[in-house]
Amino acid sequence: MKTPFALTPILVGLLVLLAFAVGSAFAQESHTVTVNSVPAGASVSVNGRRVGKTPVELVVSQGAKLDATVELPGYKPQTLKLEANPNSPIEIMIQLELDDASE
Repeated sequence: MKTPFALTPILVGLLVLLAFAVGSAFAQESHTVTVNSVPAGASVSVNGRRVGKTPVELVVSQGAKLDATVELPGYKPQTLKLEANPNSPIEIMIQLELDDASE
């Protein structure tokens, strides 16, 4: 019986195609979002985890929902709700306000 061996190239081709299709379905597009502040040098935390100081680049998966907090001593902290999608801004500028309580 040579039939199983004759089908081998077809089965291998189908398995490769299936693996590619499954991999593509689970692959997520990512976006880079730059967070800037005036004044610069503010700490940036995403979902409670410190990621750096402004200006900072964040690589986020499409559809991800994030809480980004920007803080600098003497200024009021600001929290942004971000959702990464093709229409998301690529660069965000935060104008920090002086904290009256720190004077």
